[in-house]
Amino acid sequence: MDAAVKAKIDALFWESCRSLTTEKPETAATMTPPALSDLEYEFARLSPEVQLSLLERLLHRTWVTVSDRRDTWDADLAAMAADPEMQRELSCIKAEFDVTEADGLERH
Repeated sequence: MDAAVKAKIDALFWESCRSLTTEKPETAATMTPPALSDLEYEFARLSPEVQLSLLERLLHRTWVTVSDRRDTWDADLAAMAADPEMQRELSCIKAEFDVTEADGLERH
């Protein structure tokens, strides 16, 4: 890969990474069309091996971000499940639906 192309891709990559850490990150929906076009153009110029490597890096970064959010979600869900008020509400909902289980239909 040409050093100038690699430098431009790295600059675009790190610029997009910085935008992810700002309070209002730039998304594909808000990025200017030239910025997206530049990224697509430079990506297309890469060899398939480098494209795959870059995609793996981006997927890893995305997975880490989503996993961090999922950990928070799991903790929030566990706290909600342990909440006595939530348990009472779920018991009420279950009692309302218990009547429908007497309809003779089998569960599958």
